[in-house]
Amino acid sequence: MVQISEICRSIMGEAPLQGFPCVILRLAGCNLRCRYCDTPFALVPDPDRTRELTVRQVVDEVRSLGPRLVLLTGGEPMSQDETRGLIEGLLSVGMRVVLETNGAYDLSPVPVQVIKVVDVKCPGSGESGTFLGANLTTLGPKDRLKFVVRDRDDYLWSLGFLREHGLAGKEEPAAGSGGPGILFSPVFGEIDPGLLARWIIDEGIDAQLNLQVHKYIGMP
Repeated sequence: MVQISEICRSIMGEAPLQGFPCVILRLAGCNLRCRYCDTPFALVPDPDRTRELTVRQVVDEVRSLGPRLVLLTGGEPMSQDETRGLIEGLLSVGMRVVLETNGAYDLSPVPVQVIKVVDVKCPGSGESGTFLGANLTTLGPKDRLKFVVRDRDDYLWSLGFLREHGLAGKEEPAAGSGGPGILFSPVFGEIDPGLLARWIIDEGIDAQLNLQVHKYIGMP
């Protein structure tokens, strides 16, 4: 059984497929407690909101909504044992799957067809140090490594992480490394996105400003 917080039609709010119609498939439960969490209702199963469904029931409901693109998110989707089976079920019916995960769980079992958007938690989240370093070896050019930034300290910490792992910089841009694309996301309502954009430009790194478009247009 899979514990589900939400299944709905929406617009893909974040890169790499930002702006396309999709199905949001939000699983219940999360191992982290980020200070800026914007889905607190999904942190733990809620008897008034969470549904327990079989993989087949979930796949059928997702298919019935129309879009062939699905964002599997949470909470933290990898915290549930049935997630791999769910992903395989979605792929088997022709769905294109984007997995949004906090990077604290082993991602090697995730099928290669899946686009992975993996958080590296900055100090401002209150959960830095939870990223599983071995996950870097599972990420390819179609995947994204995401840093959610609250302030300048978070941004500088992110640059240190990228350079430590040879993922981005003026001499070795991510686009030429065969590794994942790099996303910088401003914490919604806490930092001016324009300021973060200026830092990216001034630093000259190969990274993408990642805004949560769904919030700007009032969608889930």
